[in-house]
Amino acid sequence: MSTTDELSAFRKRLSDFDSRFEAKTRQLTGGRSVSRDQRGNIDAIHAKAAALRRKLQGASPSSWGAMKKELETEWKILSHTFERWASHVDTDFQHRRK
Repeated sequence: MSTTDELSAFRKRLSDFDSRFEAKTRQLTGGRSVSRDQRGNIDAIHAKAAALRRKLQGASPSSWGAMKKELETEWKILSHTFERWASHVDTDFQHRRK
């Protein structure tokens, strides 16, 4: 895969993440206010994604080699944080439905 293709694929992953994050946030809020803890979680994940997006915007094919490992590490952290949070949201959602 070329450097340009890798950058495009990374940007696509982040775009897909944004869609999943927005959907999960809508599921959680459902038009209601959320607890301070949940708002903090949402804001923290949003901030991590925004920071990663800024770094990715600064990436070019010539700088990709130097940035790739750092961006991949940050992506893994963001993904793990989101998955853990989404799991808690799903569990909470299921409990509320009962």
